Amino acid sequence: VVDNINNPLKADIYDSAHRFVRSVSAPAQISGYEYEVLASLAALEQGALECPDMPHVETLRVMRILDGLRREWGVRYPGDDSL
Repeated sequence: VVDNINNPLKADIYDSAHRFVRSVSAPAQISGYEYEVLASLAALEQGALECPDMPHVETLRVMRILDGLRREWGVRYPGDDSL
């Protein structure tokens, strides 16, 4: 069980019988995006054209999944008309 999916402070671990096992604290964070910023910075410092932690092909795969869900659910944004 994670206390905050967007910026967790801790997670409680339970076994398969739903018995509490332990809590795990997350390292100190500001917003939860620190890891992405640090990975991007490392890629830039190495002169890479993409971040190995999230290559372009994976970004496009995730975007296709999200676009498919939006179509299925009928979700449209004002900027969609210009596409």
